[in-house]
Amino acid sequence: MDEDIQAGTKGLEYAYKKGLAVVIMEPIKGGRIAVPPEKVAEIWANAPVQRTPQEWALRWVWNHPEVSAVLSGMSKMEHVIQNVALAEHSEPFNLTADEITMIGKVRDTYRSLGPVSCTACRYCMPCPNGVEIPRILEFYNEAILFNDSIGGAGCIPTVICLPMTNARTNASNARFVWKNARRNYQFRNCWRKPTHTLHRNSH
Repeated sequence: MDEDIQAGTKGLEYAYKKGLAVVIMEPIKGGRIAVPPEKVAEIWANAPVQRTPQEWALRWVWNHPEVSAVLSGMSKMEHVIQNVALAEHSEPFNLTADEITMIGKVRDTYRSLGPVSCTACRYCMPCPNGVEIPRILEFYNEAILFNDSIGGAGCIPTVICLPMTNARTNASNARFVWKNARRNYQFRNCWRKPTHTLHRNSH
């Protein structure tokens, strides 16, 4: 899913060549891969070997010889038991070429299901209102993709509304502070001719 996020696979291979150990976090994306959308579930159902989505995910990570360790979050004892059992197959090159191709189809299907086709090129940045646009769109896509919305009726306040609201509030506050600063400056200096120009701080 995240081969191109941050350092990605290229960074993994580079670190390995430099003799650095690499620890992978959230191989199941916080547990969301365990409950795949319908189109993804259909691909898994047609696999020649039946495994759970989380087992496919862990095997894919372990398949890379550059990976030193995997940190997978566990909230129940059954998760611990399952992960320990799966770790028995944690050797590199544990997937066949056909299985890797199938996982590639799963990845492409996940990506195609996102409602906003954002490539995180960051051409829209920096946003004048301080909104981290690519990151918010990523959150939005994942919330829709993994049915991870909260608040009902598709509302995702912690992901979409609050960052944008905070950005608008901060921008509004900045304009308010600027106007008052300019007004106070003009009031204090109305009895004499200004000797310099007050410039707005762009930072």
